[in-house]
Amino acid sequence: MQKNALPINEISYKAYQLLLNQFPKRDNYDIKVLDNGCDGARAEFSIYLLKEKFAVTGIEINLAELFDKRNKFAECQNLKLVCGDSHRLPFKENYFDAVVMTEVLEHLDNPPLALRGCFFVLKNKGTLIITTPNAIGVWSIVSDRMVFALKKVTAWFGKKKLMRNPTGHVSVYKMRQLKDVLISCGFVIKNIYSSGIGISNLANAFFITINCPRAEFFKNIILKTIYDCAVCFDTYLGKIIPLKFHSNFIILCEKV
Repeated sequence: MQKNALPINEISYKAYQLLLNQFPKRDNYDIKVLDNGCDGARAEFSIYLLKEKFAVTGIEINLAELFDKRNKFAECQNLKLVCGDSHRLPFKENYFDAVVMTEVLEHLDNPPLALRGCFFVLKNKGTLIITTPNAIGVWSIVSDRMVFALKKVTAWFGKKKLMRNPTGHVSVYKMRQLKDVLISCGFVIKNIYSSGIGISNLANAFFITINCPRAEFFKNIILKTIYDCAVCFDTYLGKIIPLKFHSNFIILCEKV
């Protein structure tokens, strides 16, 4: 896949590239895409899909996040935003050409119910792209403990505002478990990719901890160099460590 040139994380960028590859011909916004779980923190993802001439609908359960998203980007005026629950999608059957869930599944109480909803709203042969952590990946094992530890350390120094909320992951699967869930919901798995071992995730978490969003550290040559080195190291380790131990999965599925 191409090198990430956008201010979105590596995982979301791979999902973005997968979608572009699945639909190389896009004219007059004729490809309908659902960004399922389009919170304000990832507002850029929907915007870049819109710029690629996809007809994008975003759904998010948090009304405040939707308002934040619309106010943050002028381009959102052309983006259809719906306040709703990913478990109960308020769309008609066979409506979307593609559904994308980037870093959403792990936050849901009932992922199978949400996936069956995706199956319902997708057209026949429609595309589902999911990104989610691996339950036995380095990042999943370390992240919650690291976030807790960093929060505690920053609290000692009276810097509570430096830390965001903990990850909020409630449904994290191993690769075999995730495959079984997707197949039981009617999907065919076309391919599984990874985001590497998790070194870049650690770098990303560090920048978040020091309150430096990705778009900002891209402007700092030192921080950008550190991050690029982390991505390269991730890629190298990803070639020698089995996929089932990688930190995040990017899964390409099809409705049949």
